[in-house]
Amino acid sequence: MSNELQRTHDCGTLSDKHIGETVTLCGWVHTRRDHGGLIFIDLWDKYGMTQVVLNPQIDQLAHEHAQSIRGNYVIGIVGNVRARPDDMVNQKLKTGMIEVYVDELSILNPSDPKGTVPAKLFMSLYDSIVSAMFCFIQLYWIPAPFIFKSFPILGASIE
Repeated sequence: MSNELQRTHDCGTLSDKHIGETVTLCGWVHTRRDHGGLIFIDLWDKYGMTQVVLNPQIDQLAHEHAQSIRGNYVIGIVGNVRARPDDMVNQKLKTGMIEVYVDELSILNPSDPKGTVPAKLFMSLYDSIVSAMFCFIQLYWIPAPFIFKSFPILGASIE
């Protein structure tokens, strides 16, 4: 695959209007399913999710590379948009009417399965500590607003 991968569509914008088009998508791997010869990948970005299909009869090299793909890998694909079979349409997704058959696959950034869970736990703990610190500062260090009123002195001066 070429070094320059410029996406043509977002993962959430493809529909049955794009059937027959060649598209370039980039995104994160949400799930990967191996059903014998075909590998299905749910590719997502901030706009939505699209199912991509790797068929060894279309591109053997891309299919071999897909064997190593796991969740949270960042990949780029070039492929053809096809209609899903009627019994496999996913009404829960905007892109549930179509799937993209991959012609070319590029792994842009692999994820480290050993490092992702501890990092997520650390960041979660860090967020909790920072949140607790701000609550403490707001409750105890910032003084309550004082109300200053002047009252008349009802006594006589001794001078």
